[in-house]
Amino acid sequence: MSERDLIEGLARLAGPVVPGEDPYGRLMRRHRRSRRAAVAGWSTGAVVAVVAALLGPIGIQAAAPPVLGGPSGSAPVEDHGEPLTPWLRRLIDSPVRGGLAADSAFVNELTGLLQQHDVGAVRGGQVKILFAGDVEETRLVLAVRTDGGRQQGIVATAPGERARSC
Repeated sequence: MSERDLIEGLARLAGPVVPGEDPYGRLMRRHRRSRRAAVAGWSTGAVVAVVAALLGPIGIQAAAPPVLGGPSGSAPVEDHGEPLTPWLRRLIDSPVRGGLAADSAFVNELTGLLQQHDVGAVRGGQVKILFAGDVEETRLVLAVRTDGGRQQGIVATAPGERARSC
C-alpha cells in the first residue's frame, strides 16, 4: 500500500463524518417541549374543572330519582313546581326551537291540548312549547307550564315521522 492509497482511504472514511449537533440546542428544545406539555396539561385540567363546575349541578339533578309520593301509608308529597329564575324566564320568553318550530299549526294545537289538561304540578298556568322536533325516530316536545311565579317542565314523546313511514 502506497502513501497515496492510504490518504485516499482515510479521506473516504472521513467523508461521511459530520460534526455533532450543539447540545445546548437539544437541551432548549427539550425544555420547550416539556413546558408546552405542562401548559397543555394545566389548561386541560382548568377546562375540565370549569365544565364540571358548570355541568355538575345539572348532572346531580338529573341523577336524582323523582319523588312520586310520600312514604307508604302517608299522603303524597305536594309538589308546587320550581320557582322562576331570570334564566328560566328568558328561556320561556324565547321562540320555539326545533325542527317543528316553523309548523305553527302543530305548535298551536299541541299548546291547546296541553293547556286543556292539568299536566304537572302547576295547575291552571299558561303552557309554552320550548322545543318541538324529531330526534332520530322519536318526536320530542319540551314544554313548560307557568303561573307567573312557578314553573313545571313537561316532556312528551311519540314515534317520529321516520318511525311512522317504516
